[in-house]
Amino acid sequence: MLSGRRHPPGRRGLLLRVRLLQVRKKVFNVIQHEFTCHSPTDLNQAYAWAERMKDSIYLAGGTDLVPLMKYGVKKPENLIRLDHLPELKIIEKRKGGLYVGAMLTLWEIQRHPLIKAEFPSLRLACQKVASPQIQSQGTLGGNLLQDRRCIYYNQSEEWRSSISLCYKTGGTMCHQAPASDYCKALYYSDVAPVLWSLGARAVVFDGDEKWMPVEELIQEHVERNGLVKREKRILKGFWIPQPPERALMKFEKLSLRGSLVFPVMNIAFQLSPSLEGIQGSLVVGGTAPAPILLEKTVKRMELSKAFTPEERKKTGELALEELLEKSQLVRESGISLKVKRNTLKHVSTVVEQLMETEVWS
Repeated sequence: MLSGRRHPPGRRGLLLRVRLLQVRKKVFNVIQHEFTCHSPTDLNQAYAWAERMKDSIYLAGGTDLVPLMKYGVKKPENLIRLDHLPELKIIEKRKGGLYVGAMLTLWEIQRHPLIKAEFPSLRLACQKVASPQIQSQGTLGGNLLQDRRCIYYNQSEEWRSSISLCYKTGGTMCHQAPASDYCKALYYSDVAPVLWSLGARAVVFDGDEKWMPVEELIQEHVERNGLVKREKRILKGFWIPQPPERALMKFEKLSLRGSLVFPVMNIAFQLSPSLEGIQGSLVVGGTAPAPILLEKTVKRMELSKAFTPEERKKTGELALEELLEKSQLVRESGISLKVKRNTLKHVSTVVEQLMETEVWS
C-alpha cells in the first residue's frame, strides 16, 4: 500500500498540460530557424542586397515581422535592417505639404508639433495602435505594410501543419472561403485609412525615387501579401498635402479592448466645404482585405443642398448600405460575425454626426 498524499483525480494531467503550455510559450518566444541580419549604410545598398540576396526581407520596427518569425509563419534567410538609414526618419515641410519618413516610430509621430497642429487624425491613429511599448518600436511604414491576418494563418507551425497550404503559404485555396480565388485575410492597419483620407502620396525607392497615391501602394501591398510574394521596393515616406481651409478630419477605432487589440472597424475622413460643394474622402478599415472608400456616401453629401435631419439619416443609412456591400467579413478570434456586422452600424452614427457639424452652415 502506497503512503503519502495523493493527487486529486485529474490533477496530474492538469499539471502536465500546464507544463506543456509553459514549454510551448518558451519555444514561441524564440525564433527557431537560422537567419542572417544585415545593416546597409544607404538606400542603394539596401535595395541592391534585397535584389541579390536569396529569401530576403526588410526589417523596420519588427513588431509585426518578429512574432511571425517566432511562430514559424515566416522564415526569411536574410533580414535587411532599415533602422540605421537617416533618410527614412525625416519629417519636414515640403512642396505645400508635410513629408513624413516611413521609419519614424508611431510614438515620434504623435508627439511631433507639426503633426499635432495640422494632422490630428494621424496623431490619434498612431495613439490608438496597440500599446505604448509597440508605439515606441513600430513604425509608420511598418504599420501600413503589416501582414494581413487570419485565424488559419496566424498560428504556430505545429498548428498549421494539420491543414492544407493557403494562398499566403504557397497553396491554392483560402480556408475562410474555399471557393474564393484570392486570400480574404483582413487588413488591420490603423494609419492606412487616415493616410488615404488625407490624400497622401507614398514615396518608394527601387533604384530611383518614385511617388504614387497611397491607396495604390496599399492595394499593391494587400494583393502581394495575399500570396507568397515579397516587396523589393523600399518605402521611404509619405507626402501629405496641406489640409484645405476649414477641413474636418477625424479617426475612430472600434475594438474589443480599446487600443490594445486590432480594430473591429476603424473610420477616417477628411472633408471640407468649397464652392463646388463638399470635397474629401471617407475610408473604413478592418472589414475587408483592403480599406474601403465610401464614394457613394461622400457623393451624396456633395449633392445635398441642405443637411436636414431627414437628409442626415438617409446619408447615414447609405453609408451603412455601402459598407455592407463592400465589406468582406470573415471569422476572427474573439468576435462573432454577428457582433462584427452589428458594429458596422456605427458608420451611420459617424456620418450623421459629421453632417451636424457647424462648418457646413
